[in-house]
Amino acid sequence: MTRKDAPVSIQRMCSALFGVAAGLLIGCNGPSPPEPSDPAAGRALLEKSLEAWKRGDSVDAFKQAEPSLTVIEWSWKKGGKLVNYEIQNDPEHFGYDVRFKVKLTVQEPGGSAKQQKALYNVCTTPALVVKRAEGGW
Repeated sequence: MTRKDAPVSIQRMCSALFGVAAGLLIGCNGPSPPEPSDPAAGRALLEKSLEAWKRGDSVDAFKQAEPSLTVIEWSWKKGGKLVNYEIQNDPEHFGYDVRFKVKLTVQEPGGSAKQQKALYNVCTTPALVVKRAEGGW
């Protein structure tokens, strides 16, 4: 390398380092993760959805509400009727959600009322979601 080429090489190296540094800074300042769900708001959303199910409302009715609430409850979706429910615990943080144990009495279509032990994960941020977890407790 001649003396004449040296400034160009240093300039290229500085440009490359600047590009890497800028990329790291931009990557570190990306969107922050959502806040954990609020336990009191989570309980209120769970109670709101369970009361609607107990009244006989449609599980999809919440999608048109403002703010929109997504409820994922397979027994309700299949036409089961909620006879009674009892929230068994204070909410437990579960990732960004809060989790509740609920004792349900559900009458499945064409069947008799049976008790079920259900787990519900409730998200209050960034979207409102009540989801029945697989299995029970």
